[in-house]
Amino acid sequence: MSQAENSFTIRVDMENENSNMTYEYYVNGELKARTSSNEYTQEVELESKEPYLPSGFRHTTGDVNNGYVIRDTSNGNEFVWVPVGGKNYTIYVKASDGKNINLQSNEIDVAVSELTRIINGYTYDNWYEEEGDINDKKSIAYFKKSVAENGGFYMGRYEMGMPNQQSGLAFSREARNIRGVPVCKANEMPWNYIDWSTAKANLESMYNGEVQSAMMNSYARTTTLNWFVSSGAKTISELMNSSASFGIYNDSHMEFKGGYSNPDGNGGYVEDYISIMEVNNMVANGFCFIETGANTRPANVNAINNIFDLAGNTAEWTTEKRKDSGNYRLSGGCCESYSYAHPIIDTSLELSGTIGTGTASSRPILYK
Repeated sequence: MSQAENSFTIRVDMENENSNMTYEYYVNGELKARTSSNEYTQEVELESKEPYLPSGFRHTTGDVNNGYVIRDTSNGNEFVWVPVGGKNYTIYVKASDGKNINLQSNEIDVAVSELTRIINGYTYDNWYEEEGDINDKKSIAYFKKSVAENGGFYMGRYEMGMPNQQSGLAFSREARNIRGVPVCKANEMPWNYIDWSTAKANLESMYNGEVQSAMMNSYARTTTLNWFVSSGAKTISELMNSSASFGIYNDSHMEFKGGYSNPDGNGGYVEDYISIMEVNNMVANGFCFIETGANTRPANVNAINNIFDLAGNTAEWTTEKRKDSGNYRLSGGCCESYSYAHPIIDTSLELSGTIGTGTASSRPILYK
């Protein structure tokens, strides 16, 4: 069985088939075709749905077109709804030669949606993801099914943060590459120096009930970028070229209030507006990145449809793995790389999954 946008194809391969077989294709219990062909393509009509509101969350700002934000009332975590048209189907096939052979296939569940790993014709051929068991809520297979059924998913509004760590924490893997429950809210220090597997496990631990949290995968990220275009928030050209006009980086000038730096190896908290020259000096001696959700001037310049810093600040671990390698993809660029080197559509950043760096974090997704 293969799947294409707005259609899926069923190909029959059952024991005891012969050239005289007639096939009946049933979709959601309805006979759709009776034919001698062992292949059938079903066109589908994808459905759009309103965002669901998980228990314990409330809607705070925005709408479906420009970023519908929800907040966990118990801890302040925030997520933004990414609308995705979709629908689930149950399929089975009957086959008969009109004489002695009468066969019926097992039922197969098919999730069809606008989730995609393609943007502007580009496919991430050098990367792959383990989609896993569709019955495992932490798997990408389950995520795809959920999105098709529920009409979308929630993207973390911010990069994953290490709770209660605004300043004074040693910048080291020993101190930060640890298990714990991240936060996804403003004014937190991004959880950096964390390796891929620890980040993935921590993100999956945030929610394990009515909704499931997970590390951002390529379908979630690429579909979100396509939504930026379809909603009119950004053009493909803006996403593929310099992120200077909407990221935290600017090719000629950058100012922000608050942030974190490590210019002398001791760690520090930047409390005033600083210039791009000062940032360059920090980067030359260490690194500099801002707290989650920081408002640069003009305000919210680093947010698109209410999602902050997909264009930068820290690079973000994704579930994509380089083929024939132990490296995992880091998306979105980071504070050590200018926006023109690694714009929001980026395919070249990667790192061994066993290494955590000062400029790499990740981001949660949330789904039903």
